[in-house]
Amino acid sequence: MYKLLIVDDNISDRKGLAELVQWETMGINEVVLAKNGGEGYEKALDFKPSLVLTDISMPIMDGLEMAKKILEDLPKTKFVFMSCYDDVDYVRSAMDYNAYG
Repeated sequence: MYKLLIVDDNISDRKGLAELVQWETMGINEVVLAKNGGEGYEKALDFKPSLVLTDISMPIMDGLEMAKKILEDLPKTKFVFMSCYDDVDYVRSAMDYNAYG
């Protein structure tokens, strides 16, 4: 079984992803939410997620910086980045952190 951390500063996106997707059917048995990159980093250290689904642009700490910090402590963590930006530089930066989507 896997653990998922969802990090997004938009409460409706965060809760919607947690509640509308049937995570159990994908082998994910625990889901934790965080409202920004700083909180996401702290929760990751305690929760030790298998996968982090995160927005890129957030207050306190953006998703890319958070991913870098998480990987320093939890190098096997996988990431999926979400963004409304169409900036290729964001995509390239995400790939540096082994992003999958």
